Amino acid sequence: MSLTKEQFLSRIFERDNDYLFRAPVLATPNEDYVKWAYEYIKNNEIENKSLKNIKTINRNASYNVKRECSNNSKTSRKEEHLVIDLYNDGKEEYVKDIFGEILNYQVPLKNDNSNKGIKAIDFINKKGDVLFLSEIKYKDSNESILKAILEIQTYYQIIDHNKLLKDFELNPNTSIRKSVVIFKNTKAYKQLENEYIKELINLFNIDVIVLKISEVIKVN
Repeated sequence: MSLTKEQFLSRIFERDNDYLFRAPVLATPNEDYVKWAYEYIKNNEIENKSLKNIKTINRNASYNVKRECSNNSKTSRKEEHLVIDLYNDGKEEYVKDIFGEILNYQVPLKNDNSNKGIKAIDFINKKGDVLFLSEIKYKDSNESILKAILEIQTYYQIIDHNKLLKDFELNPNTSIRKSVVIFKNTKAYKQLENEYIKELINLFNIDVIVLKISEVIKVN
């Protein structure tokens, strides 16, 4: 069932802990929804090229959590399966050419259970002198790139940049950027031509990496 603009906007507020990307209505929007979401975001959620009211979470524990990286450590999330495979293949040329070095995956953001509505960054990778916070969507995902854009921007604002660099023993002057990784011919990929999606990508200065199945042929 298609929503009217008023119904759509009312559902934007149905989200956890006021993080915009948590609104279910933004997960699989049609073109009208993308336009209405963009208009709402531009008029109500943006300040100085950032999302309003997103505060840094002061995490006491390290961001650099040791991972087992085994098949037994995988959850039911396809994206996590994919990232673990990429991490395990980190020395392979196809991974290095696209991502540089994947430093870790499922990088935690919470300090404690009071930080509701927050999960983890899918993975962080260092390519050249740039550290990327990366959100990835699986090859059969039907999720909108709109949600991914809002999610990685939120995480970028939540994370303590100085502590992140220190925990991974990186130069404190290392540049930190955001990236969204998608597969060709998914819904997210097809939305790249949408003018409102382009505006948000440019506004938040997000790198979009498009993968072909053939480029990650070793990944299930």
